[in-house]
Amino acid sequence: MAKSESRFSSFFTVRLFQLVCFVTFSLVSVLISYFFNYTQPNPFIDELFHIPQAAKFCKGNFFEWDQKITTLPGLYLFSIGIFKPIGLLLKYDICTVNILRSTNLICAIFNFYLIYEILKVKNISKEGIDQKSLFKILLSALNISTFPVLYFFSFLYYTDVLSTSMILLMYALHLQSKHQLSAAMGFFSVVVRQTNIIWVFYIGAELVLTDLEVFFEKISKKSSIHKGSYLKVSQAMFKQLISRGTHKKVLGFAVVLFLFVLFVMLNQGIVVGDRSSHTPVLNVPQMFYFATFCLFFSLPYALRSLQQFGKLVFSIDRAFIVFLWLVSFYYVVQQNTLVHQYTLADNRHYAFYIWKRLYENIPYFRYFMVPVYVFAFFHIMKNCTFKFFLLYLICVVLCLVPQKLLEFRYFILPYILYRLHFNVNSLRWWELALEFVINSLVNIATIYIFFTKKFYWEDSADIQRIMW
Repeated sequence: MAKSESRFSSFFTVRLFQLVCFVTFSLVSVLISYFFNYTQPNPFIDELFHIPQAAKFCKGNFFEWDQKITTLPGLYLFSIGIFKPIGLLLKYDICTVNILRSTNLICAIFNFYLIYEILKVKNISKEGIDQKSLFKILLSALNISTFPVLYFFSFLYYTDVLSTSMILLMYALHLQSKHQLSAAMGFFSVVVRQTNIIWVFYIGAELVLTDLEVFFEKISKKSSIHKGSYLKVSQAMFKQLISRGTHKKVLGFAVVLFLFVLFVMLNQGIVVGDRSSHTPVLNVPQMFYFATFCLFFSLPYALRSLQQFGKLVFSIDRAFIVFLWLVSFYYVVQQNTLVHQYTLADNRHYAFYIWKRLYENIPYFRYFMVPVYVFAFFHIMKNCTFKFFLLYLICVVLCLVPQKLLEFRYFILPYILYRLHFNVNSLRWWELALEFVINSLVNIATIYIFFTKKFYWEDSADIQRIMW
């Protein structure tokens, strides 16, 4: 009787804490959204294109398109799908700036729930999940949900938050083995943002690799299949995939990939508009900037990585590997550092100030950063399993390296998927608490700067602000 009461008490405590976190997150987000709309009531930067385009869709004009918009119309269709029936019922214009922005506010709250559910599935063991793990999962979900770059855009009408929701939903359905529904969410994610096709590929590839992993575990225990006979191994591998129904699992993802290739051929490119400013390039240092970005936002977990990295550097047999990394990274920085015209011209973004004040103004700063890049990569590797890291690295390269523009929004999904793969049970309470403090301080600082730092351009009467 005492045990059952104790279990009920623990369950009630966890549920109460879940409710408190969720309600607090929602109320704080709604309050911040109110102040965003009060401070910046008019469309800002990319909203100048997105909000008028959404207004055209609201009026049923689906064939007039602003050529400055690079993404497909998923964001506008989603907003109309949610708010149009309410607008018709209440006889109210739903295409106002405030209401359209609330699309992402709703998605931000939904993301909290999705992240929590994903972490629960990923960290469950055969014995289930104990109360301590549930608290860590909840705090991890709160930390990821308040990840500053994503959280900031929860209050503006950009594609990033809805795009993240679609990918998280696709991933959650994949973990529940609802593969065709997962693929359908993958399709919708691409309609919101074309580069999400990379994460659709990631899920499909992970399904295949998981089944192949089972196959290779089996043949390592069998002598009947000679490891040197590639034909026999290939035949056995093919039979294994068929027997496990892998082809059925990945069918939906393959269809989405096929449709995307067809779209690219018909569209003669990935972006819909503003093609001259979004030409694919080879920009390898994007990986270095992203790794440093990951290091900063996962800084509380870097101490263990730093200790292991120190052992690696001072190891006689492995120090040479670190030296090769340093030399190769230095060479890439020297030969392949690119800068987009938007980075240099638009002083409304933090990337402008980072580049101007550090990379341009401080001689050799880009070379001083090479050891940081190397450690940042090491830190990412130490927090990932080999299978995840290999596939993840391929996808992040495809996502970032073709981009010339240094844009922190491009780092949102790669970072969140990386952070979701942390083993929650290995995280210390002080690390989780410090991560929350860092996120909160960065959020407070960036929102405060956006609200208070105002300036004007010579050729415009509009107020300009600084944002991610």
